[in-house]
Amino acid sequence: MKHFFVAIAAMLTLSVLVSSCSKDGEKGDPGPTGPTGPSGAAGPAGPAGPTGNANVVQYNFNGFTHTGSDVFKTFALTREHYERSLLYTFVGHSTYWYPIPGFVNNSTNEYRTYFSSPNTTTTGIYLKRASGTGNQVFTGMRIFAVRSNSVVNAGDGRSMQTIKTPDGKSYTENELRLMSYDSFCNALGIHRN
Repeated sequence: MKHFFVAIAAMLTLSVLVSSCSKDGEKGDPGPTGPTGPSGAAGPAGPAGPTGNANVVQYNFNGFTHTGSDVFKTFALTREHYERSLLYTFVGHSTYWYPIPGFVNNSTNEYRTYFSSPNTTTTGIYLKRASGTGNQVFTGMRIFAVRSNSVVNAGDGRSMQTIKTPDGKSYTENELRLMSYDSFCNALGIHRN
């Protein structure tokens, strides 16, 4: 029986010691980071995106009548982009789009454009009649700002900008200006509506 009481006393002493231990001590430093695990398998490829264009922004204007004096319009092209872009203008007459500079609808009315960047957030266009008379009704005007991919020094102090299209072809500014509306849009990957 004596052993029984000694065993019970030992158990009681041990339980008092264990229950009186505090768990509120200071936290130790974190252990070292383990090695990086293996990379998982690659996921499935996503769907193909829409066909891109040659970094082109199109600005559309409603129809208007040209009465002989200059027509002035502004659009949201920053000065920074203006300095690195080639600007192309087309005017709508009937169901056709005509490149400017040029004649519209086989008439004697020839038009030119002049651009300015009067402040840091907008660009202005002047549509000027170079020859011809009378009123001419336009169904709309479209300006394409084509961001230049590169600028090449032409050797005579002028710069020659080139545009690289999504299919890898390069065009100079003059080559693009000589194109019809459809050829221009096709070359630059512009979807027409």
